[in-house]
Amino acid sequence: MHRRSVGFTLIEMLVVLAVVAILATVAVPGMGNILATSQVNSAQEDMMQMLRKARSLALGRGATATVVISSADKNAVLSLADGSVVNGTATSETVSFPAVSVNADASFQFKPNGSASRTVGAGAVVLSSASYSSATPARSIAVSAAGQVTVTR
Repeated sequence: MHRRSVGFTLIEMLVVLAVVAILATVAVPGMGNILATSQVNSAQEDMMQMLRKARSLALGRGATATVVISSADKNAVLSLADGSVVNGTATSETVSFPAVSVNADASFQFKPNGSASRTVGAGAVVLSSASYSSATPARSIAVSAAGQVTVTR
């Protein structure tokens, strides 16, 4: 009687391992780009939310609201000119985006009538990936004189 063996041969296991290694080599760089794009998208949403909140606070409280964006610190800080509370008990609110590069420092002031002006820098604020700058699209955030916040890719 001939006994039939059950299982995989060493050659079959090595072929499967080689195929998995090739697939992983192809997939890993793509995952890095997906992560970088996600980080830029998140920073864009945080920045837009802060700018819109600044305009809303200026309109609602009748005080000038300022958003200062630091390219070196990779953050944005919202405060009101009258020193009143912005969030809970704090007189300022900070949003950080450590995995994203900002093209330049900027400062936006929102007046009590909702209009806005840029007091530092010119043009739009550009957010891009700090690690995959050529592979992920940059986001350009602009604030119009009427206080409208827009983003372009």
